[in-house]
Amino acid sequence: MQMKLLVLLFFMIAMTAAAADWRKHRIPNRCCMAIALLAILKCLNGNSITLSEYIWGSLAVSLPMFLLALCARGSFGGGDIKFMAACGLFLGWKIILTSVIYAVGSAGIYGMILLYRGYDRKTHFPLGPFLVFGMIAGSLQNVLIPGGLRF
Repeated sequence: MQMKLLVLLFFMIAMTAAAADWRKHRIPNRCCMAIALLAILKCLNGNSITLSEYIWGSLAVSLPMFLLALCARGSFGGGDIKFMAACGLFLGWKIILTSVIYAVGSAGIYGMILLYRGYDRKTHFPLGPFLVFGMIAGSLQNVLIPGGLRF
C-alpha cells in the first residue's frame, strides 16, 4: 500500500474517532484497532523510521496518560489512552510528542473558554478532537520542517 494512502486512511479513521468522542464521549475500540493495523502496514511498507521509533511512539504519550489516569481519577479515559497508543505507533515518537503539545494547548484554550462562559473546573469535555487536531498540526509541522522538532 502506498504511504500517502495509509496516511489518508489514518486521518480519516482519526477524524471518525474524534467525531465519536465529541458526540458520545467514547473513542471506539475499532478505530484504535484500525489505526494499529495501519501502523503495522506502514512498518511493513518500509520507510526511514525504525521499528523502535514506532514502538517508543506508542508508549511516549499513552504510558504517561495511563499513569496520570491511575493517580488522578477521571483525568483521561481509557479510550484516549488506547487511541494515543495506536496513533503513536503509526506516527512515531517525534510526531506524537509534538502532537500532544498542540493537543494540550488547544484543549487548554477550550477549557479557558468554558470557564469564561460560566462552566466550573469539574466540567468534562472530550479530548479526542483536540488530540486529532494536535496530530494534524504535528504532522504538518513535520512536513514543513523535515525531521520535526529536534530533541
